[in-house]
Amino acid sequence: FTDPNPVIHRNVKEDQDAWLTAFITLALRRSKQFLTLEDQTKVEESTLRATTYLQSRLTEIHHTYAMALTAYCLAACLPQEADRRSAWKKLQSKAITVISGENHCYMWTSNPSRRKKKKSDAITVETAAYALLTAVVLEEYEWAEKIACWLTTQENYHGGYKSTQDTVMALEALSEYELKRSTSDANMKATLRVPGKSEITDLEIRNKKEKVETDLKKLTGNMIEMQLTGTGSFKVKSVKAFYVLDPVDDCSHLSISVKVEGKVQYTAPIKENYDYYEDYDDTEDTSARVARHVSDEFAVLPRSRRDADNKLKSDSTVTYTVCVSANNSLTGMAIADITLLSGFEAKMEDLERLKMPPEQYISHYELSFGRVLIYYNELLQQHECISFDAVQLVPIGLLQPAPAVFYDYYEPNRKCTVFYSAPKRSKMVSKLCSEDVCQCAERSCHKMQDTFKSHRGKKISKTQRSEHACFFPRVDYAYMVEIQNVSLKSNFELYKGCITDVLRLYGDLRVSVSSVRVFARRLQCKGELQLGREYLIMGKDGLTKDSHGEMQYLLESNTWVEPRPLTEECKKSANRDPCQQFNNFIDDYKLMGCTQ
Repeated sequence: FTDPNPVIHRNVKEDQDAWLTAFITLALRRSKQFLTLEDQTKVEESTLRATTYLQSRLTEIHHTYAMALTAYCLAACLPQEADRRSAWKKLQSKAITVISGENHCYMWTSNPSRRKKKKSDAITVETAAYALLTAVVLEEYEWAEKIACWLTTQENYHGGYKSTQDTVMALEALSEYELKRSTSDANMKATLRVPGKSEITDLEIRNKKEKVETDLKKLTGNMIEMQLTGTGSFKVKSVKAFYVLDPVDDCSHLSISVKVEGKVQYTAPIKENYDYYEDYDDTEDTSARVARHVSDEFAVLPRSRRDADNKLKSDSTVTYTVCVSANNSLTGMAIADITLLSGFEAKMEDLERLKMPPEQYISHYELSFGRVLIYYNELLQQHECISFDAVQLVPIGLLQPAPAVFYDYYEPNRKCTVFYSAPKRSKMVSKLCSEDVCQCAERSCHKMQDTFKSHRGKKISKTQRSEHACFFPRVDYAYMVEIQNVSLKSNFELYKGCITDVLRLYGDLRVSVSSVRVFARRLQCKGELQLGREYLIMGKDGLTKDSHGEMQYLLESNTWVEPRPLTEECKKSANRDPCQQFNNFIDDYKLMGCTQ
């Protein structure tokens, strides 16, 4: 069998006629029981011709994937009296022994770089699945046990593998093996503990079909030891979850960027006191700050359209520019999965033009529930860009940043995820999250206080600081903070600061001098904090925690942020009084709080 529209997968191009013939023959065999007698006869004839062809090709097949599929096809489709083992013997000779704990397992790969890796790719998993099915059909249970041994080391915590295809085949193979192999009664107890701690967690399994699961939070912080007692054979899996703002995708091999240009209609005007940047075009200093993080997964990169013909057909139309890039690691087809901004719909005629010859920038597209899926059979260049228009059907009050994913079709774990936002001043819903708690960050922005500039005709006084701290909004914390690190995560700029003085604390009982805390600023807000500068920061306690489990603080309208005046600034005669009032407030508030 051949395919007039061949699947493009670089890792299995070799021997494609053999493995495709085997795959289709197996499909025909499985469909036979549902067919009419006439069609069953046709299937038997096709199966005979296909297996004869595969047997004639045995000496020429070298790729392990094709060899495994061929071996399974011949073992399953040939009659008992036929030679069903020639392909299996050749497959056995290509097996690679992998040591997993005390077990010696078998796997197959034609990619030498995969032999020493703990986690393999989808093709290698699928190859082992066909090998296991072959061993089960031929009742080679010692081999089946060693193949199943390797397959169980490759599954993820939830029981799946790399992609849909290899997951389905691996689960089918393991199920067939489990049905055929002899099993004994199960009775086992697992005791888990951490050296130096008294806590112990016990798990008891008395039924082979039971799944026992428990949370090990109280054992975190050290290597967990497990002692097994009893009889039986069991599989134990553990997963460690990290609650961070970054996605876990590695964008070093694949990357995607999405820019939206045009006007977006909102249901209500943006508040004047938000203290937003006026625009995100290329001339703004803020855009430059964000652009430095272009490789970050969550970078927000809207810019003005530079085309000469840049007038939109209507105020409700925006232009999407999608750029993708990949190195030579792509297995073949790749997909860009773009979630459109809420209330928008892509123009189908634009996408149709992209797939028309002779250029044919894309191979195929799909529109599905607010998403655009763009298929690339292959990337002709390492970096390719396309554009299409989208129409805003519904004005939106709060536009959330939307995700865009670029992934390898045959290895979906090989992907890059970014978030993009609406152009210009987007009133997006921003959230700070840790574990199952999220704090809405869509509040008015904080205002950077200037000790020496007039505030309503007067320079900032000690009284104004006291009113903010004690009356409105009345703060939970007041720290002197020296900024040590700045990073871009999600829709926030995160400032890691060392606490140089604690003037007041409320909910963060572990904070002290020299503690490190994280302060988050939304990218749409002005008021950046500078590295190495010391600030007076007063505000409300945060609702979320950082990656170390410590409270993190959101800089918003109720937060007082004022840089400590520099020594050189305070030497000027006009600045002596403001500097003195700043220092007096620090000393008095720390000593007497709101009773001063």
